[in-house]
Amino acid sequence: MAETAYYDPHEALLQFQSRMMEIREQLSTVNRGLGSQDLLILAAQTRELIRRTRGLLDGNIQILFHDQPDRVPEELYRHLEFATGHLNKALGDEYEFDIIKKRLYMANSLASYVIRAIEEAIARLT
Repeated sequence: MAETAYYDPHEALLQFQSRMMEIREQLSTVNRGLGSQDLLILAAQTRELIRRTRGLLDGNIQILFHDQPDRVPEELYRHLEFATGHLNKALGDEYEFDIIKKRLYMANSLASYVIRAIEEAIARLT
């Protein structure tokens, strides 16, 4: 007879917090990279940061924001969409270094806002 997997909420929270720390470290790396001249690497890191942040939000939206109005998670997703838009424009439409860098900075700032909102939601749960 197969055993049923035991769900340990404490362990799940620890895993979630670990993933948040990894994303926070990645955010710091991107922030440091904004001073770098290699915009393609910075863009790839920013894209990964947005992807991971969206994945974390997708998998935990009901738990993190169950006590918040629907507009709260909608706004967070909109910020991630805006971040993706800035990233795509930086890579596809812009030619000037400073403008590309500003768009990457905006994408990173928008992702950072969402990460802070997730961290605040975690703090409310603990």
